[in-house]
Amino acid sequence: FLRNKLLGAKYSVSTRNDIAFHQQLNAALAWLESNDQFTNGDALAKDIIVLNKNNLMPALPDISEPSVLLAKHMETLKDKK
Repeated sequence: FLRNKLLGAKYSVSTRNDIAFHQQLNAALAWLESNDQFTNGDALAKDIIVLNKNNLMPALPDISEPSVLLAKHMETLKDKK
């Protein structure tokens, strides 16, 4: 189960599917916390928590104001021709 969830998270990275990435990691973390099969389970859980803090598609800055200013500038250049 754990391997499948981590592979699912890896696939989500390749498709840049942020929602699926977090779902897969959360499922892996929940399973890991409910099973004591791994001797290094705590270290693996910490690694998954660190991975889960990352977003695949970061928010882009708002460029609407510079875009409007550029459009106005382009219009003034057209008028000068």
